[in-house]
Amino acid sequence: MSKFDPPPDAPLTTKEGWKRWVDRDRSAPELRGDWRELAPPERADYDDTRLDYHSELIVVNTQTIQDITKTVRRLLILNRRQISARRGLIVTGGAGTGKTTALTQLGLAHELRTRLRTPVRGTRIPVVYITLPPAATARMVAVEFARFLGLPLTGRANLTDITNSVCAVLCDVGDHRRPMQCRVAGDELA
Repeated sequence: MSKFDPPPDAPLTTKEGWKRWVDRDRSAPELRGDWRELAPPERADYDDTRLDYHSELIVVNTQTIQDITKTVRRLLILNRRQISARRGLIVTGGAGTGKTTALTQLGLAHELRTRLRTPVRGTRIPVVYITLPPAATARMVAVEFARFLGLPLTGRANLTDITNSVCAVLCDVGDHRRPMQCRVAGDELA
């Protein structure tokens, strides 16, 4: 394992972890009527398969998830032809209200819809998923984008260097039908 490889568990905040999560098998395991007659190792495998499926937890399509999904779909449409002043969204709320769940489900739906709409061979990253603490700085945001993409970082890299590297990669893996607008504006990643 090189020092730039993702951790073994490949969390959603890496491109490998996100891809694995999006591509995972979501189908329910086949229920067997003869489970009592299975040999102990087969029974253990059968039980593990069912437990793995149930541990995923079903996401209920709550009003919050519906509202966030609808709002972001509208923003994506409005931003299609924008050159500057793109519209954004801030999701706020108390702990345990489903913000992270709503955003991961939105990202999943967007990635799957993008794959269906524009099947392109080669590397594509339609969704970048990062997490940040409440008091994140612009540099922390850029570093998390770089980590998601697997870019090597040095301690001496400044915000502009990190942002330019991130933008270059995102332009390469973005929508091939229209070039992505990547720029550094002051201390902001745009």
